[in-house]
Amino acid sequence: KNTFSQFDFNSKYQIDKFNISINVFNENKEIKSKASNNLIDGYKILSFNPAIGYFFNNNSAGYELEYREDYLPYLNNIIKESYRFINKLNINFNYHSNFFVQLIGGLQKRIFTEYFKNMNNGNQINLFLKSYNRYSSNNKSIESNVFYEASSQYSAKSQKIYLRVEKGKGNYIYIGDLNYNGIADENEFQQVKYDGEYIPVSIKTDELLPVTNVKTSFRFKINPDRLFKRTESFIDNLLSNFSSETNYQINETNKFKNNRDIFLLKMSKFLNDSLTLTGNQNFIEDIYLLEKNKLINIRYRYYLRKNLTQYNYGIEIRNSYERSLRFRFNFTNDITNETNLI
Repeated sequence: KNTFSQFDFNSKYQIDKFNISINVFNENKEIKSKASNNLIDGYKILSFNPAIGYFFNNNSAGYELEYREDYLPYLNNIIKESYRFINKLNINFNYHSNFFVQLIGGLQKRIFTEYFKNMNNGNQINLFLKSYNRYSSNNKSIESNVFYEASSQYSAKSQKIYLRVEKGKGNYIYIGDLNYNGIADENEFQQVKYDGEYIPVSIKTDELLPVTNVKTSFRFKINPDRLFKRTESFIDNLLSNFSSETNYQINETNKFKNNRDIFLLKMSKFLNDSLTLTGNQNFIEDIYLLEKNKLINIRYRYYLRKNLTQYNYGIEIRNSYERSLRFRFNFTNDITNETNLI
């Protein structure tokens, strides 16, 4: 026996440059046994969500508040599991076409009732911050992008397992039960180039940890050909043939208790053996010669990769770097040759 109901009310108002909205949402679902009328499963959601926004000269600012209650089954009844307050702030700022800033921030406080508090490690406070910044000079000689996203939440540890596949399609082999425990442990798989029968797969465990997630990237590009006009000067002509682009990316899930250091990108806490659950950093530097030339262009690339993953059995670290030189020749519109030296 299933019962389901939903109520969704939305209302919007505009007063001069202000937009005001209100949302009320309620959803109920129950699944009961036909024979005994006992509750098998179900849930209930109730939320109230007012918001206000202000718009001016292609800029905007908004604030949103949400109150939400969640109900789950307990002893043949649907009872309140938790209630939460969510605050969100959104700012968009444009300065002509040169500079753009977007900032989104949020704070969520979730309070569990006594019945569910022990199951969820107590009450939770989650912080969320997202920012995107873009800059370009009037002549596009300098371009820059900065992306930043950070949040505090609960995350599960990773566990690596090995799946058997057709011989030759994997990259690991099983060398046997070395410690005679009847379990295929991590150290009993060996990586091979040929005739592999297993592939590694990462899955999440049931163990939840309070963590801080950070994703950030930086891009900087310089085009000297738009900065230096071609003249009789040898230096100006030489520099105008070069251009460069720098990219740096960070992705980190960290369990350090003082999440302020993670939010502020204190790099000594990143890719840390005892603090990082998963983390990777990529740095790419490209230097071009005649980048926009239709006949020939040359690119030098330096690529640095760092990776750390904490599994339930231990830590896996992978670091590598690559240097390459690419030559591209366009003989005709239909014939192109590209050569890469690594």
